[in-house]
Amino acid sequence: MSLDKIRKLVEGRIKSEWTQTPFAFANLPYNPERGVSYIEVFVIPGEGSQISLGDNAALNRWFGIIDISVMVPKNTGTHKAFSLASDLIDLFYHFDQEGLVCLTGSMTPFTPPGDWVQYKVTIPFYYDEVK
Repeated sequence: MSLDKIRKLVEGRIKSEWTQTPFAFANLPYNPERGVSYIEVFVIPGEGSQISLGDNAALNRWFGIIDISVMVPKNTGTHKAFSLASDLIDLFYHFDQEGLVCLTGSMTPFTPPGDWVQYKVTIPFYYDEVK
């Protein structure tokens, strides 16, 4: 499976199922509206390794992370961020499409300087490929 195919599957899931906030994808223009929560979606490919045995073994498993930044206005509490993060984790919980398998996600708070508080939702995934 190509990395672009993974990106398309993830972005397609967001586009078709996510209605809670506006969203942005990596390296595409987006100007957030002041005071309105939004998410930014990134697909981060990882390492792979052979998972089959034998001389003719060619099955490899590749790992990666769907990294979603949940952006909420600063000084508005944690309820909105936790609710959005929970919804995103649920959206990809055991998502399995065309060989892309998502595992259980998690959330980590992060407060960059500026008007926003960022919560990072990370959703591990894998796919198997014969090479």
